[in-house]
Amino acid sequence: MNEPMALSELVRARLFDQRIVSLRGVLDDELAGLVCAQLMTLDASGDDSVTLFVDSGGGTLSAAFSVMDTIELLGVAVHAPCLGRADGPAVGVIAVAARRRASRHARFHLLAPRTSVAGTAGDLERWVSHHQQQLDDFVT
Repeated sequence: MNEPMALSELVRARLFDQRIVSLRGVLDDELAGLVCAQLMTLDASGDDSVTLFVDSGGGTLSAAFSVMDTIELLGVAVHAPCLGRADGPAVGVIAVAARRRASRHARFHLLAPRTSVAGTAGDLERWVSHHQQQLDDFVT
């Protein structure tokens, strides 16, 4: 393992030991899976709250719903400070946390996630209906 990677893993492990998880980058399915696994592991390992630092520029609704549902199902409180930005679906992750904070220079930008889809007219019609339902669920 190269030295920068070893340092990165060491920092991540130290933060994890302090019940801190980082959601940094585009909130895609891979990042959501990692964050959810970390949150569930910390939930199973104690009753103290978990801090989820958020700095995310965009992502998908399905990934955000995964993290949001996980936070709501945990038996411990999740505190979500925003350091940097929360764009699009990441705003929902912060919204469901038990305690929310923002650093002085944090910025929030609620916008519809960008998507692309291809298929037949019927496929597109079903996708638009499903996507609109997701947006409606996200906003409520």
